[in-house]
Amino acid sequence: MICEKCGEQAAVHTHHLFSQTRTNRRLYKALLDDPRNTQKLCYACHMGHNGRVDHISEREFCERLGIAVRSKSGKL
Repeated sequence: MICEKCGEQAAVHTHHLFSQTRTNRRLYKALLDDPRNTQKLCYACHMGHNGRVDHISEREFCERLGIAVRSKSGKL
């Protein structure tokens, strides 16, 4: 598989767009591993060597998956 960001190198990492912090894992469990929340990236793109690594907000994550926000603030 080729990197979804640069399109040049072999994808060797799975990057989570909405971070898999302890709190996010507690709130969303396996939903964090949904393909709509991941990108297949090469080493350089995943480590940010080819620019900024993409992240999304909790609200964007929930909209992608069609689920309700589970944090109290909705700003994780």
